[in-house]
Amino acid sequence: MLYGVDGNFRRVRLGVAVTSSDASYIDAMREPATQLLYEMMDAVRADAITP
Repeated sequence: MLYGVDGNFRRVRLGVAVTSSDASYIDAMREPATQLLYEMMDAVRADAITP
């Protein structure tokens, strides 16, 4: 994600990792993990990002 104005951009990297040896668990957690990532992205405030 890039935030900024007037060419002064800050890069923010967000991620959610779900690990397990159980493939069905990974499949079951795909949607909740994606929703969590979207919520984190929505919570980022551009004016709070510092270099």
